Amino acid sequence: MVIAIVSLVVAAVTLFIAVLIHSETRDVLSHMNTIMYTLPGAYDVDRVRKDIETTGETRAKVICVASKHTHLAYEMPFSKIPRGLWVKNKVWKLLRRIAVYFAGDIEIPVEMSKRIKWEIKSSYVRGEELGKSLSEGWEPFSIASDDRAWLRREAKYE
Repeated sequence: MVIAIVSLVVAAVTLFIAVLIHSETRDVLSHMNTIMYTLPGAYDVDRVRKDIETTGETRAKVICVASKHTHLAYEMPFSKIPRGLWVKNKVWKLLRRIAVYFAGDIEIPVEMSKRIKWEIKSSYVRGEELGKSLSEGWEPFSIASDDRAWLRREAKYE
């Protein structure tokens, strides 16, 4: 009898851990699909997904106009999400929060770049001053329609 109870407890704990792993994996895979299929508009897709989860309404669509260019288009009136799908989303969101609580977050060390201040000046494209500035370390970043080249040089500070 004791062996049956212990095995039942072990099975219940294993089932609970499996559900947590499944919910975390489901969340990661859904984000990967979002990034793979709509890489330029991943931010817009995430905004729509969060809006659907919080309001329970499909209020916007992501429109891909051209490569690397998306925007949100809102429709009126909003279409309601079926109650069953809304409840399912809430349950998975709760399971994800529990899984994140037990799994924790992985911290990735990121080296912060030093602040750079740019010195900017302009000179005529056909002038001697441009060649002298380029030899001193200035780099061109723009050319205006009035034959002036805009140059910059970084001045680092902490």
